[in-house]
Amino acid sequence: MKKFFAAVMIFVTVMLFAAPKSFAAEFYTAKLGFADVSWAVQDWDSAAEITGKGQFSVEANVSAPDIGTLVIDIEDLFEKCPAAAVSVNRIEIDGKNKAFDPTKILYGDINDNGDYRIEIYDQLGMTKFDPPIDPMTEVSSKIKVTFTVSGLNAENADKPAESITENNDTAAANAGVYLSEKAIDFAE
Repeated sequence: MKKFFAAVMIFVTVMLFAAPKSFAAEFYTAKLGFADVSWAVQDWDSAAEITGKGQFSVEANVSAPDIGTLVIDIEDLFEKCPAAAVSVNRIEIDGKNKAFDPTKILYGDINDNGDYRIEIYDQLGMTKFDPPIDPMTEVSSKIKVTFTVSGLNAENADKPAESITENNDTAAANAGVYLSEKAIDFAE
């Protein structure tokens, strides 16, 4: 009986210390951040649950004369699984597909806070210099962004994105700009 109890205790101890790295959580919250140029219209609460790899959408019911900020923050994704890859598939405004240049979207831990940010456009960020989407686009009722998440398997947890060939190939295919370690210092 003592051997059985000892074996159970060893198993439990190993699982407690090994589980966080071996079984990376695949459940995250993606929040859409939207503001018009004047910041009069804002939505920072519209969200979708990321339940693993696959395609997801997040949308907000807003009415604005233009786009000052359009981002998606996937909370804690970069901190818990830095090898994850994300790409925007579609942007819909008022139910219609909106043209965008995927090569100009920024991806990664842009704010250096552990969240994985998709910066489609931010009048205070780097995308203001070469916007992926026309910021003068009017939004009458709804904005929706569809994106794909991959690289969430346990073997990729805690590895830097540069070490995961599959994710680098995915990022290259999507041709977005990936910012891995630090946010860009605008003061430089």
